[in-house]
Amino acid sequence: MFYPTMKIILNTALLLISFGICQAQDSIRISGQFLHNTRFAKVVVQKFNVGSMDIAAVPIQSDGRFSIAAPKDLEAGVYRFQYSQSGNECVDVILNGTEPNIHFEIDVEVEASKRFPVFTHSEENKAYYTFKKETETKNVLIAYQHQYLSGFPIKPEASYAAVLKAYNKNVETYTKIRTQFIEKTPFFWAKQLALYSNAFFPTPTEHWRLQQYTAHQNFWMGKPTNDERLLNSPLYTDAILDFVQYYMNAEVDFTEEEKEVGYQRAIDTIVARFAGNERLHQFAITYLQLGFKEIGNEKALQYLDEKYAPLLTKSAEDTALAKRLAAYERLGKGQIAPNFKWATALGDSMQLSDFKGNEVLLVFWSSDCPHCLEELPLVQKWAEAHPGIIILAVNVDEDKNRHLMEASKYTGFFHLNDYKGIKGAASQAYSIFATPTFFRIDKEQKIRQKYEKFSPNIE
Repeated sequence: MFYPTMKIILNTALLLISFGICQAQDSIRISGQFLHNTRFAKVVVQKFNVGSMDIAAVPIQSDGRFSIAAPKDLEAGVYRFQYSQSGNECVDVILNGTEPNIHFEIDVEVEASKRFPVFTHSEENKAYYTFKKETETKNVLIAYQHQYLSGFPIKPEASYAAVLKAYNKNVETYTKIRTQFIEKTPFFWAKQLALYSNAFFPTPTEHWRLQQYTAHQNFWMGKPTNDERLLNSPLYTDAILDFVQYYMNAEVDFTEEEKEVGYQRAIDTIVARFAGNERLHQFAITYLQLGFKEIGNEKALQYLDEKYAPLLTKSAEDTALAKRLAAYERLGKGQIAPNFKWATALGDSMQLSDFKGNEVLLVFWSSDCPHCLEELPLVQKWAEAHPGIIILAVNVDEDKNRHLMEASKYTGFFHLNDYKGIKGAASQAYSIFATPTFFRIDKEQKIRQKYEKFSPNIE
């Protein structure tokens, strides 16, 4: 998804070297203790910009302690200390450049959602996490009351009125705590984190879809998007992910067309929000490009490339962008399908042009792609109902045994794989960077349509 995986691992050699080897007088010392720890082996420190990058890893000792030295001139910001490599358990630590000693303790025996670090050194982190614990506690209570009110069948009952009154009071209290902290805290980073905390509560009497819609419409309320310093924190990246994920909500059950339009609206909103600062404008466009490319949403990526890529300054991404733009035109409806060759299991040479005079469904898939494995049985069923159409299944696995084992389940297909992954001849000819991808090719070998999702009703 767009979500847990929109992560850019950059060249971190210099940062890895600078962490952990500084002399005490020239460093910021960050330490912690994981109480009752029996599961976690190391802490990975992450820095943010266009995505996140791992900049250091330090082992957790048998007593739950870890310690790390960071250079004194380290860029101020919010750094993520990830201690679970299989989940999202982490502590966001403010390094403001003025506090040379930072220490926290966290009880990992406590349920993850209720787990809060206790800072004994670092006034800014202490202030922020005191605020966070107080508001999160109130948020949990508000959420329970909201759920009750939204699902209550007979609203005039006295119990409903009592809960509604308590709910409104808790929202008022939460808002007051949040507002006072933002107005009074002397700490820059703690204030920014608070500004990105929840600021909007939908009306529980409205239909739940309308509640989610109004929450999405008010998502950016009060969130600053014009300060370059915040690039060195998870605030911008996390917010963009959360905003886009609205259209991936399985409960709302958007149609594919609604998702496509929704992604375009989200892109427009995000790019506009960050348009007041050139560096942030570039960041938003690039981050969205990388994210939609990673999840394989070519329609959203094409929308970005064609509408906003001209606003980007020259970069190393230019070559890849130029290739994508050329591919959109080359692989458009009515264009001649690019030819490619492959060797059969018997060693014979074949090429796509050999099938001229026949309709072809060209399928790009991989054995570790869940969506592919969901849709290939649909393709096989469809093929049985359309015996005159050739199914040419191009697998992008590099593991021959895995490919052959999975391909054997789908009879009646022409299976091919040169075991070069997306660098293979067919994948390169069709600019494949995500699976599944489908091309419907007519008898004249012109591209009739391209699909990212298979439907038995494709034409």
